[in-house]
Amino acid sequence: MQSRSFGRAVADALAYGLPVLATTGTPWTDLGSLGCGWTVSRNVPALVRGLETATALSVEKLRSMGANGHDWMAAEFGWSGVARRYLAAYAGLASQVHDRVVNRRPHLIPERGPSQPLVEAA
Repeated sequence: MQSRSFGRAVADALAYGLPVLATTGTPWTDLGSLGCGWTVSRNVPALVRGLETATALSVEKLRSMGANGHDWMAAEFGWSGVARRYLAAYAGLASQVHDRVVNRRPHLIPERGPSQPLVEAA
């Protein structure tokens, strides 16, 4: 069985500054590479090893990992990150609409010279 959960608890823990131990099959495969946690296989021995690794670290290392997770969540899911993704999505949609109008309905595009504005100033 494969999990498809986004894992709100994981995002909340990372945003709070806690390192996270997650299993494979979740969207949290970047925990290790971003230095904010671990991703292990979904079996008891792997979970035990992950917990042993986490509990063997110093408080300073765990705080550092927690800070990495907090920074990741702020960049990905804070207002700036969300706004950046929405703007990119809207720009892509606008480009698609423009391409459809130009390619399918060229008669709707006003003819104008290169220095003429599309809309005359009032």
